[in-house]
Amino acid sequence: MKPALTWKATVLSVKDLEAGALVGYGGIYKTSKPMRIAILAVGYADGIPHRLSNRGRVIANGKLAPILGAVSMDLTTIEAGDLRVGDAVTILGPGNDGAGNRARGGDDFV
Repeated sequence: MKPALTWKATVLSVKDLEAGALVGYGGIYKTSKPMRIAILAVGYADGIPHRLSNRGRVIANGKLAPILGAVSMDLTTIEAGDLRVGDAVTILGPGNDGAGNRARGGDDFV
């Protein structure tokens, strides 16, 4: 079967954080080590369930990337890896790694 659609979001910002930094409204995610985060131009107003805060995953450069902190109205934060501003991240649909990764069900976007 071929997927009916693919939903992507653009990386708006990439930031380097120190260990112990709080991420998202209410600081519900705390970094345990220095890390890069990416802010995506998509949130619960666009259809990402708020329940995926600190639980969901998206596909960034062919790899699953965790959602960090709360999904806000218009923004979502993920672990950045090697993402850059302007890159597209898959919210829903097939991955491009050849291994069949998909953002779907469970702790991923439904």
